Amino acid sequence: MEAKEAIETLHKTIEKSENWVMQNLRDLIRYDRMRVVGSNLHYISSKEGALKMQETIRRPLSAKEMEEFSHIADLALEDTDCILMIVRTKRDQQVVDLVKQVTDRIYVFDSSFFPIDLREDLSILNAIIPFQMAAAIVAQRIGNDTSRYPYDIENISHSEQYAFRTK
Repeated sequence: MEAKEAIETLHKTIEKSENWVMQNLRDLIRYDRMRVVGSNLHYISSKEGALKMQETIRRPLSAKEMEEFSHIADLALEDTDCILMIVRTKRDQQVVDLVKQVTDRIYVFDSSFFPIDLREDLSILNAIIPFQMAAAIVAQRIGNDTSRYPYDIENISHSEQYAFRTK
């Protein structure tokens, strides 16, 4: 798939993602903890999604690799957990089926959600959108102003004085 083709699908994913967030907003607001799960290329999508949501919603989030998550799914979930899973293969779907035995608080993002084949490398452009949209909308609804640093201290994550920020 060419980059131009992948980019042309983004508007569909944005629209579908916004609709999904609005349909599930009440639930997304009430979850205490969320886990974003993906495999292979979309493990990266899950890490970025969890990071953005944690930055904006300011609740515990983690990213998990699909197969590794299958080893802890029945032992590490709580009633207030929310699982967001990017499903691209039959093996991923098997993990979804396993998790559904433990909790119904699971949201699946698979080929029926995206207008692009999730096995394509450029599908990462689409795969991150539901998480970005959830981050923005949920943060706004719970009153987190993402345009302002929330603490009365120096902004650690963007300070130039720290060694990890110097050139």
